Formats: sequence, structure tokens, C-alpha cells
Amino acid sequence: MRRRKLYSLIIILMISFLSFGQTDKSELITFKDEGFIKSLQNIIKPKNNCEISSNNHNWYIERKSNDSFIVSISRVSNLLQDLEKKNIYTTIINNQVVFYITQNENHIFLKMKYFIDLSKYADYEYVLFEDFSSWLITKDEKNDFIVKDKRIFKCNH
Repeated sequence: MRRRKLYSLIIILMISFLSFGQTDKSELITFKDEGFIKSLQNIIKPKNNCEISSNNHNWYIERKSNDSFIVSISRVSNLLQDLEKKNIYTTIINNQVVFYITQNENHIFLKMKYFIDLSKYADYEYVLFEDFSSWLITKDEKNDFIVKDKRIFKCNH
């Protein structure tokens, strides 16, 4: 009986360790769809990032449904805090580090088998009210990716 409890404890600790480990690294990916990449390249530009000189803010793409994606900017540590049942990946678009957040693995990207260490951001959480511009990318009736909606904030500098 005692041995069974010990095995149960070890299994629980291993599962906890593995699930905790999900937020301290991010696998490098590349997107497959050229139309999607072009849409992202039109958005992810230095002129659209008011926090361009900050090392704490990064672009991110969050998959909302099969054909719907939010593109915006946030603090890396806050992205890591909100990952319950989600995965975070990393890509490069227009020489910018971009995080891709999705609930499941899908056919839209290829994994590169290289990982980015995010452990220095894992224990930080910022509670700030920051407004960042955001874009909604969806597919149209021709199955092309388009920017369906956007919310743009002017930079204060």
C-alpha cells in the first residue's frame, strides 16, 4: 500500500513537472500558407509597434478558431500566464520575434525542432492597463486570409 502511494506521488509530480515545463520553452515554427504569411508581414512592422524599443513586449498571434486569428502585442510574461490548455510557439516575421498561441497543434505550421528558452519570463506578471493595436485575420469566401477588423492606437511618443 505504501509503495502504491509512492508511485502515485511520483506520477503526480512528473505530470506537474511536465505541464509546468510547457511555459519555459517555445518551439520555433514556420507557417505554411503564403497568404497568411503575407497578411502577417503587412501587420508586423516596426511602425505598428509603439513599444519597439522594449525587450518586454512582443508581437503575438492567437488562434481563436479554425480560420480566425488575433494579432497584437503584449508582454511576454503575461502571455505565459494565460496559457491554460494552450501551447506557445515562436516564429520570426519581418525580423521580429512573434509568438503563436494555439489550443492544439494543427496543419498551419511546421515545427523546426529548435526551442527558445522563456524561463526568465515565467515568474513575472505585470498588471498594467496597456492598450495595443490589434488585428483580426480571417478567411474570406475565396478562402484567402484577410484583415477583417482592426483596432489601432496611436503611439504616445
